[in-house]
Amino acid sequence: MYEKAVTKSVEGGYKIRRDIEFKNNKAYINDYRKKKKSVKDAVNVQDMISAFYYLRNYDTTKFKKGDEVTIDVFFDSTTYPFKLKYLGDEILDTKFGKIKTQIFRPMVMSQRIGKSISNCS
Repeated sequence: MYEKAVTKSVEGGYKIRRDIEFKNNKAYINDYRKKKKSVKDAVNVQDMISAFYYLRNYDTTKFKKGDEVTIDVFFDSTTYPFKLKYLGDEILDTKFGKIKTQIFRPMVMSQRIGKSISNCS
């Protein structure tokens, strides 16, 4: 498996530029701001966006409300456990017709990635 993630962000006075290449269960990190290169173990991890794509192939047919899925997420050069709580199904009426969707709530430990969002709906 090979994937490359590029992070470029400017928020207020904070700037970040980081390239991460995932290859052979390793994350090769090139942090341009700190002029630092490093390698971290990255076995069976997703980034925040690919975690939701990963879930598309996850067998959720037997889920009941309140069930949780844990996915290891690689964020800010560190691996974190990322939980998604299943809230139920919803039928969306779109211009393409009715589409069955599933609702998940992301749950993050408050001391980890930003502040806790486990109470969002």
